[in-house]
Amino acid sequence: MGTFSVAVRLPDKSRIDALVDTGATFSKLPSSVLARLGVEPDFSTLVELGDGRRLRRRVGYVRLGLGRKQALVPVMFGRAGEEPLVGATTLEILGLAPDPVRRTLGESRHLEISERRPRR
Repeated sequence: MGTFSVAVRLPDKSRIDALVDTGATFSKLPSSVLARLGVEPDFSTLVELGDGRRLRRRVGYVRLGLGRKQALVPVMFGRAGEEPLVGATTLEILGLAPDPVRRTLGESRHLEISERRPRR
């Protein structure tokens, strides 16, 4: 599958280009951008990079916009020089899926196991 970038809207109305990475659990923005937005880390998590290395990342919540949708999503604090990413969790929360042929994001389905009603 090919890769592509999208414009991500930030809470201060600025935009940043980020690589769509369905192999990444969380989105990632530079720590300097998150500091400018006043984002504080809520937790840290161990992540495994594509080359097998593991490192601990801080994660905070940011209201991100993609296309006509926006939501509060978990975002990792990236190091200087690292590329911003839009990860799978953000795509799932917003109900978006990548179209690698058109290099765009389109609507996806939110799934639910059942609509079981309580017995009376």
